[in-house]
Amino acid sequence: MNINENYVPFWMKGNENSIAIYSSVKCVRNFNNIIFPANKKQFNPVAVIKLVDDILSESILDETIFKINLHELSISELAMMQKVRILPNMRISELKKLTLYTYKTGKVFLLLNYKDHLTFYSFAQGAQIKKAYNILKKFVGLFYDKSFAKDENNRYLTSSIEYYGTGIKCFSALTLPSLRIKNKLPDIVSSLSQNGYSHKKYFGFGSNLDDLIVIMNKDSLAISEEEIVNNFDKFLKLLYEETLKYPLSNSELNSLQLKMDRLLKTEFLTFKSFLEAYYIVTLLIENKKLEKIRISELNKTLSILIINLPKVVHTARVTKKLLKKFIRKLNL
Repeated sequence: MNINENYVPFWMKGNENSIAIYSSVKCVRNFNNIIFPANKKQFNPVAVIKLVDDILSESILDETIFKINLHELSISELAMMQKVRILPNMRISELKKLTLYTYKTGKVFLLLNYKDHLTFYSFAQGAQIKKAYNILKKFVGLFYDKSFAKDENNRYLTSSIEYYGTGIKCFSALTLPSLRIKNKLPDIVSSLSQNGYSHKKYFGFGSNLDDLIVIMNKDSLAISEEEIVNNFDKFLKLLYEETLKYPLSNSELNSLQLKMDRLLKTEFLTFKSFLEAYYIVTLLIENKKLEKIRISELNKTLSILIINLPKVVHTARVTKKLLKKFIRKLNL
């Protein structure tokens, strides 16, 4: 699969942000009196689809919202949607049983009968978690007068304890180049749990922590969804402030530039080596040492590479075509 930049969704282009590639918000809900999808033998997916179709009928009719029957899509189309985080990483045969809805803007989605009846999720560039949440609320708002499964304390019942309460979770795919270069990333990772956050590897199996990580809130119960989003936004801002504590001297920047030159002029480049170059280039741009390329172009290149990579990514080779284009942008 060879994807060009026209197929990269807007949220993976990362704009000029050097803290995160993209951020997203996920919200899960379940209807009353319908068994959860987790109970495969007794669950009736058709009941959920019919109910949602009725709720969204006007929006579907005027094409504000589009319904996508995943069983009608090809394996390559489904695989692409998984790579850009529109669909979850699960077997294609199971994926084809689900139903997807999207606003015409392509910024927010609703997946039916995954782990819960309704799984809403939205995306925004860089660290703009509040923007992602505001987009999400518009879609979820279409269902506010419907009867969702709750306990006696008005907390939403979900298939996973991680979502029980508000049903809201925030995510951000972090880059943090200055903290990586200064070897401060392990300190950040170890502090996540103390601040109410957890992390996972961006690529899952076959990936190293030093590649990319995704952080998320752990608490979906004790505080409101607005507080969850506001706290997450504050934490991302704190991470940015942390990066400012470690400025680079001219000698360090010169040394990094030499290292970047060596990395990009090797016969072939692995994804792990490309990421090392990516972090260096980001810092050189921010410190006015490189003016031929913007961080947005850099993030777009990274996204194209991610989409084209096989599953075991850290040893995968960067295509010569992509590398040459990248080097031309750097004017090397």
